[in-house]
Amino acid sequence: MMYIMHGTPYIVVCPNFFTIGLRALPPPNNCLQLNRFKTQYEGNGDPVVHFQIWVLLEEIAHYYIYMTTQRDLDIYNVLSCVRMNGRDSSQNPHNYLYYVASKSCCHTQCFRVKITNS
Repeated sequence: MMYIMHGTPYIVVCPNFFTIGLRALPPPNNCLQLNRFKTQYEGNGDPVVHFQIWVLLEEIAHYYIYMTTQRDLDIYNVLSCVRMNGRDSSQNPHNYLYYVASKSCCHTQCFRVKITNS
């Protein structure tokens, strides 16, 4: 849907990005679900990040991180992102994505981690 062109100042947006069926913004209360018995997030964070706004943010973060550090980490699983060391977490685009989603949730005070018992 989107990608950075290494060595250029461009982020390429494929035309199908706008018609692929991703919603532009998440609904209110679209929070990460933490299963405390499994000690993992439900869906590996996917329900939170599969919106156009977050795809765009991720590609902007990829571009900035690569242009400033020449590193291109691509760790998507939310539990893996949480467990990263400081250097790697600051150079992994999805860490920024989860952080911004946790602070904004677009319309509400959302993104408090909901804990399930199943």
